[in-house]
Amino acid sequence: MVCIDDFATKKRETYGTVMVDIDTHRIIDMIPSREHQDVVAWLKTFPNLTLISRDGSISYAKAIKEAHPQATQVSDRFHLLQNLTTNCKKALMKYFKSKVAIPAEELPPEKRSELDEIKEHLPFDLKIEKATNGLTKA
Repeated sequence: MVCIDDFATKKRETYGTVMVDIDTHRIIDMIPSREHQDVVAWLKTFPNLTLISRDGSISYAKAIKEAHPQATQVSDRFHLLQNLTTNCKKALMKYFKSKVAIPAEELPPEKRSELDEIKEHLPFDLKIEKATNGLTKA
């Protein structure tokens, strides 16, 4: 089992491809390119590959399919979690109202500034209002 991924030797200019053993986390090999034909030729030098983890790159998917059509391709851990997070966020945003009201007593000034800082990073509007008979109106 191996993972292939790209890396930058000079950001936005020069990239390479690295192959890592999934079990030992050690680098197996590297090439100074991520071009399709270079990756295909490189992958063919490893005839025993049966399971290859990769990012979402279509270029890598095609190169793997061409070099090892029998190999199983899986998404790497980072991209699995990224896709899961993105899709969960979308589902939650559809499920919950865009405005969320949280009942609260009057907050002391130091707590309000902490809350304002948190609110800046939320993907929805957060409104704090004083509870009326245990219920709030948004």
